[in-house]
Amino acid sequence: MPPPPKKRRSGAQQRKARQNRANSEPSGDILVTSSDDRSEDPIVSPNIPQNDNSSNASDQQSSHGGSRWRRRRNRHKIVVLVLHDNFPTESLSQEQCRLLQTALTEQITPGEEGVGPRFGGSALRRGYLALTCLNVTTKNWVKNTVASLQPWEDTRLKTELEEDILTKVKLWLPKPYSGMQMEKIFQLLKTQNRGLKTDVWNIVTEKSNAQGTNVTLRIDEASLDTLRRLKMQACLGLDKVLFRFLDQ
Repeated sequence: MPPPPKKRRSGAQQRKARQNRANSEPSGDILVTSSDDRSEDPIVSPNIPQNDNSSNASDQQSSHGGSRWRRRRNRHKIVVLVLHDNFPTESLSQEQCRLLQTALTEQITPGEEGVGPRFGGSALRRGYLALTCLNVTTKNWVKNTVASLQPWEDTRLKTELEEDILTKVKLWLPKPYSGMQMEKIFQLLKTQNRGLKTDVWNIVTEKSNAQGTNVTLRIDEASLDTLRRLKMQACLGLDKVLFRFLDQ
């Protein structure tokens, strides 16, 4: 015997039933997404690793706090570069940078207590000498002192603020290039891409994973112009590699 047909409920009865079901559901954070609210999935290159967002909130808070502290700390540092007058076409050798360090140190003459230049460090980089000045007075001292230095014959030097002539970019190296020495990578990039002056590029960080290596670099403005013209892609070996700007 077939079951009796269900009675059709009125509109008021249907609304009351929906309300009762809603009240009986457990409370919680419920995200309702309509078809109009859905965003498209991002287009992702299979060779480029994605950020890992699995860290918990406390880690993120700690990281953000550390970033703020670093920004406050770095605000008091002024990085002055001592360069060849024709940089980046011509660069300084490591030996010339060492001579510069010695010559600058000898220029710090005895005087009143605490009135001399104050540095936070010096670094021999590929193509130039980087000096961390702890105040504007020291920055000016470097500029004036370098103008008269002659640590070797036919010295041609200039000073620039790092932030004015160098830019940080990130280079993604997929396998097999991630296993190469960076010196070899620089040689290939220079040989295969006119205008990339890798002789004065410097490595900031290298981070590897199963897919490849992310390399953060300081590069000169001439190379940056070339990369822009190449749409931030460069030939490397039998492939092309991608560069991107770091978030400021």
